[in-house]
Amino acid sequence: MNKIVALFGVIFLVFAIIIFFQVNAKTIGTLLHRSPTSKVSINSATFKVELAKTQKEQMKGLSGRSSLPQDQGMLFVFEKPSRYSFWMRDMKFPLDIIFILDNKVVRVFENVPIAAADDGNPPQFGSDVLSDKVLEINAGLARKNKIKVGDIVTFESK
Repeated sequence: MNKIVALFGVIFLVFAIIIFFQVNAKTIGTLLHRSPTSKVSINSATFKVELAKTQKEQMKGLSGRSSLPQDQGMLFVFEKPSRYSFWMRDMKFPLDIIFILDNKVVRVFENVPIAAADDGNPPQFGSDVLSDKVLEINAGLARKNKIKVGDIVTFESK
C-alpha cells in the first residue's frame, strides 16, 4: 500500500513539474515577445518597437494591453505593399497610427480612439493608402514630434 501511495506521489510530482515549466515557458515567451527588439526614428523621435511580422502577431497587435511606454511602439512589417486596414478593437488606450512606404511616411492618423466594447464593426483606418509598414505609438506623439507625410523613416534592428 505504501508503494502505491509513493508511486502516485511521484507521478503527481512529475506532472506538477511539467505543468510548472510549461507555464513558465509561456510566461517567458510572452515577456520576450513584448520586449522591444528594434528602433524606428522619424525626425528627432526614436521609438523602441516590437516587430509584428506574422499574421498572428499582426492580428493581436497591441490589443488587450493597458498601456504602452511613451518611448515604445509596435511596427507592423508586411511582405509587400498593399492597402492594410487597422482598427481599435480590444484596445484600452488611443494611438497614433503611421503608415510607411519605402521608408517614408505616407499617412498619419492622430489620436485614434478605442472602439466601444459593443461595437461589432469598429472604424478601420488606412485602407485608402499603400504601405509596407505601419507604426503604432501612443496618441499625441505624432503631433508632439511633428511627424507628417513625407518624413523619412529609419530602422535599426537588434
